Amino acid sequence: MTIEIRNASFSAGGVILCEINHSKFGWIPYSANVDDQDEIGRKIHAEALLLNPAHFVESVPVAAFGSRSEALSALSAVIDSVMAPLSQFVPLDERLGWGAKAAAASAVINGNASSNQKAMIAAEARITQEDEGELAQIIVSLSDAFSAASGAAAGIRRKYRDLIDEITDPHDYEEVISSAEGELSSLISEYFAGVSQ
Repeated sequence: MTIEIRNASFSAGGVILCEINHSKFGWIPYSANVDDQDEIGRKIHAEALLLNPAHFVESVPVAAFGSRSEALSALSAVIDSVMAPLSQFVPLDERLGWGAKAAAASAVINGNASSNQKAMIAAEARITQEDEGELAQIIVSLSDAFSAASGAAAGIRRKYRDLIDEITDPHDYEEVISSAEGELSSLISEYFAGVSQ
């Protein structure tokens, strides 16, 4: 009995993957093994060998980032994504005033606030119905946490940039960037633990 075979190629385990022309179902996939318990399976394997099957080629994983430049861009994107939730719902005008607000809150706590600084804290406390002194403490705590997070982000960027510069195999970039994300996320969680927002 002649068996029509096409598209033969070796798999990783030495089995020949091919298609056979079945009398009822037409062309169907088939795995032919030299040690097949069924005689027809061994026969298909022998005939498939005559087709000079394509050799199995181990696939090489593609690096997520192919160059230093791509890895550095990914590092920046990861840092941005970790930092973004800290301020993503706060309007830009308000964010630009955070430094002055923190200075006002600190001055209120220390008892040397100017009339403008007192007015700034009092205006927010009036709306939120918080005690001005307690609000000032919250503002200072948040400011300290944000400052620490910002410093950590800068340190992470520089530390992992240097690690990226040392890499010779692009496949290693992804692990370094993942480590940067994990370290910064952990630090931010630590800085904001117990801080009221």
